[in-house]
Amino acid sequence: MSKQSTIQFNKGAFDKKLLLLEQSVQEKLKDKLTDVASYATLDPSVSPLDTGAYVTSFSFKSNTSSRGRRKSSKNKAPNTHTREEGFSGLMSDIEVMDFEEMERVTLRNDSAHSQKVEELHGYWVFAKIKDRFS
Repeated sequence: MSKQSTIQFNKGAFDKKLLLLEQSVQEKLKDKLTDVASYATLDPSVSPLDTGAYVTSFSFKSNTSSRGRRKSSKNKAPNTHTREEGFSGLMSDIEVMDFEEMERVTLRNDSAHSQKVEELHGYWVFAKIKDRFS
């Protein structure tokens, strides 16, 4: 004679818990990306602000390696753009992300002078971001 035990569960309640868990994970991802966006654009010890072209050229890209925003500093007076404008651009990127289909997110800076900012000027922006968030 065999022994057995049957466990019943409420599929609706189980599905609701899974949905809540998924939403929680998505919110945590958004919070993390918001922290990265804030650090990269708003913290003056991380990104320089001369014309603002560098700080407004940040973008988040998910599941792709396509180019992001590219602002030029050519013929621009200092502080033409603001840190808040750079932050706002990254927040817009976060808002349109499909977190269910996302496999990866890349922070990019496609300004024409991003290499100079990183190396020649010694800011090492992406190294600082990686040290803080990796």
